[in-house]
Amino acid sequence: MDEHGQKSAVPAAIEFEILPPIWARWWFIALAAALATAGIHGAYRMKLERQLELERLRARIAADLHDDLGASLSRVAIMSESARLEMERSPEESRARLGEIASTARGMVDGMSDLVWSIDPRKDDMRSLLRRVREFASDVLEAQGIDWRLEMGAGVEELALDASARRHLFLILKEALANAARHAQCRNVTIRAEANGPELTICIADDGRGFDESAIGLGNGLENMRRRAEEMGGSLAFDGRSGARLLLKVPLRKGRRAPVA
Repeated sequence: MDEHGQKSAVPAAIEFEILPPIWARWWFIALAAALATAGIHGAYRMKLERQLELERLRARIAADLHDDLGASLSRVAIMSESARLEMERSPEESRARLGEIASTARGMVDGMSDLVWSIDPRKDDMRSLLRRVREFASDVLEAQGIDWRLEMGAGVEELALDASARRHLFLILKEALANAARHAQCRNVTIRAEANGPELTICIADDGRGFDESAIGLGNGLENMRRRAEEMGGSLAFDGRSGARLLLKVPLRKGRRAPVA
């Protein structure tokens, strides 16, 4: 119809465009492709990091076996031969040698036990680490008549640890407790573990004689402890003015929690 109400000879026409659904539009396809590429790349990087971590762990285990067990076995062999040669002419020295052999063998068993524990994937949590620290502290400190206690902040036992961090932490704590038992001349030792935001803090303190802080650099044990802390991206501080105090700080990985037992 025209403006006068008469039928028009030219039919009316309306043009419109039906847009494709969102999932078929070019920008959505491009975004989806970009996200898929990023996801694949991220998954590949995570897999590669796990492989590299596994290779580093294997190399570390090989080095530990070569250095610790290899040296101990060589020592046992030498002392055994020496004891055999001295058996007739010097029985007393032979008995002393046999005692050293037994002590070395026990040390090898303990070292192998630590190594097997450190690579067991079922033990990748703070709960397992603290359980082993309790066992070691009980054996070493109580044998010297030293009272000790382990204090834990909220959520510490639920933290998850990879094999490398777990091994480094245990060896640091083991060395610190052994030093307290051997050198501190203390009566009490306190171990305190806390999860402070993105950081795990462990403090070991005793009421012993302390130590000369200027001599810290002279001890391989203390330097090895500090090196292990640095390998975890953390730090280790010593204070020997009133008793001995070790403060270890290690960054935590976000979202890592141990599975419920």
